Amino acid sequence: MRREKIECLNGNGWDAVLVSKPASVLYLTGFGGEGMLLVRGRDLVMFTDSRFDEQAVQEIPDIPVVLWELTAKMDAVSAKVRELGIKKLGIEEHVLDYGTYQALTAGGGFECVPVGQAVDALRYAKDEEEIDNMQRAVRIAEKAFMQVLGIIRPGITERRVGAELEYAMRRLGGQGVSFDPIVASGPINGAIPHNQPTDRVLQRGDLVTMDFGCRLGGYCSDLTRTVAIGEPDPKLREIYQIVLDAQLKAIDALAAGKRGCDVDGVARRYIEQKGYGKYFGHGLGHSLGLEIHEDPRLSPRDETILKDGMAVTVEPGIYIPGLGGVRIEDDCIVKNGGCLDLVSAPKGWISL
Repeated sequence: MRREKIECLNGNGWDAVLVSKPASVLYLTGFGGEGMLLVRGRDLVMFTDSRFDEQAVQEIPDIPVVLWELTAKMDAVSAKVRELGIKKLGIEEHVLDYGTYQALTAGGGFECVPVGQAVDALRYAKDEEEIDNMQRAVRIAEKAFMQVLGIIRPGITERRVGAELEYAMRRLGGQGVSFDPIVASGPINGAIPHNQPTDRVLQRGDLVTMDFGCRLGGYCSDLTRTVAIGEPDPKLREIYQIVLDAQLKAIDALAAGKRGCDVDGVARRYIEQKGYGKYFGHGLGHSLGLEIHEDPRLSPRDETILKDGMAVTVEPGIYIPGLGGVRIEDDCIVKNGGCLDLVSAPKGWISL
C-alpha cells in the first residue's frame, strides 16, 4: 500500500475522496479486483462485490471492505459517506459517468466536488520498480517485433501481422497486450494513424506501420515501427527520415522543467519546416504506466511541467492519404537532466 501517496489526497477542499479509476485503486492499495476506494484522512474503506471478497482478504487485509450489490453499488457508497459524516466528497469527475453520479447523489446529505487531476497526479512519476516493469515489457515487445520481421512479406495480411505480434508477445512472457496491435499498410490504410488490421494483403512497395505493446507486472509498453517491403515511393523514404529526425530531436529535448507543449513543439516545428506540418495531426506523445494512455501529454495544449520519473511516449508521424504514412515511437523516462529511452529496437530504415 502506498500510504504516503494516499495521504496526499487530504486537506484539498474536501472531507474525503472516492477513488474510482481501477488503475488508481490498484496503484494506491495493491487491490486488483473491481472496486472503489474511499479515503478520509488515514481511514480507508474499499467497496467491492462478493466475487472479489477473498481476493480483498489476501491483497488488502488492513483495509475494511464493504460489499455492494452489483445493481446498487452507489447505495453502499453513499450510505457509508453519510454514516461517516462526510459533507464534501471529492470525486474523479472525468471517471464517473453521469448515471453513476446520479446514483451516488440521489439520497442527498453531502456535496460532490471535483478533484481534477489530484488522484491521477499521484501516478505521474514512476519509481524504480515501476520503471523496471516497463523496461521488461519493452524488451518483450522488442523481441516480438524482431521475430515478426521474419514473416512480413508480400501476400500476407495486416491481420496476420497483428496476430503474430500479439502471439509473440504472449509467448515471450507478456501478461496480455497493452492494446490491440495497430497495423497500417499501403497508400490508404497506411495514412490512418490507428488503423485496425484488415484483410488487406501486403504488397511490394508498401510501408507497414506497426504499433504494439504488452503488459508486465501490470505496466504497459508502447512501441511503433514502420518498415518497407522492397523499395517504396522515394517520397516515403524522405518522409521516414523526417519523422525519425523529428523524433530524435524531441527525445534530445525531453527533460524535467520543460512543458509537454515545449517538447511537442520541437518535433512539430521541424516537421512544419520540412513542409509536412498539416500531415502531423496528433500530439507527440502521452504518459503511460498502469494505463496505456495517461496524463500528462506531449501535445500543443498541455502545459504541465515535466518532472523526473515521468514515463512518456515520443511518437511523431506523417500520414498522407493516397501515399501512406510513417510513425516511430519509443518509451522514455524523464531523468537526470534529460531522458532515458527504454527502447533499443532498430529504427533506421528497414527494407524487407
